[in-house]
Parts: sequence; structure tokens; C-alpha cells
Amino acid sequence: MGKSGISVMEITPEMTFEKSGIARGHHIFAQANSLALAVINAPVALTGVANIKYKIPVEPGDKLIAKAEVVRQRGNKHFVWVKTRLGREEIFRAKFIMVAVEPKS
Repeated sequence: MGKSGISVMEITPEMTFEKSGIARGHHIFAQANSLALAVINAPVALTGVANIKYKIPVEPGDKLIAKAEVVRQRGNKHFVWVKTRLGREEIFRAKFIMVAVEPKS
């Protein structure tokens, strides 16, 4: 427990909806999910549960800073919280249960 990590991502025009210019949510989710996987440092892991909340839209040029922390571990389940900010404002948050699995030989 107590493991943490940081990820920085800049929103590009290719990541947005053409008409509105707002970033597509799956890019923000992917940043958080990838970071959650990285901080548990398991050889093989899957996302068991993801409870997510998008708080405000973001646009091209915005630099998102995601911070992840492992808050609990029970057996092969790692509970990870990720908060993504644009400046001081939280734009996304997620609670993940990441499940470490034994790699097949």
C-alpha cells in the first residue's frame, strides 16, 4: 500500500469530438486506468471494477495531471484511487479494483 504514481497527458485535437471540441472521455479514462495498472506493479493485472466520475469537460491544449494511489490491498485485489486535475481543478476521478492474476506458463 501507499504506492503512488503520476501521469501527464496533453489533450490534442484528435482526442476531441469534431463539433464541440470537447475531449472524448475514453482518453481520460485510459490515462487513469493505465496509471492504476502501473502503480500496482503486477506482472499481469486486469481492471475488475471501475467507478468513475467526469466532472468538467476539457479541450485541446489542456494538460491533465493524473495522480494514483494504492489505498488498500486484499489478496490479489488492489484498490486504487486516481484523481485527474487541470491546474487546481479536479476534472475526473476514479476508484479502481485491479486484480492481479498469475501469468500462464
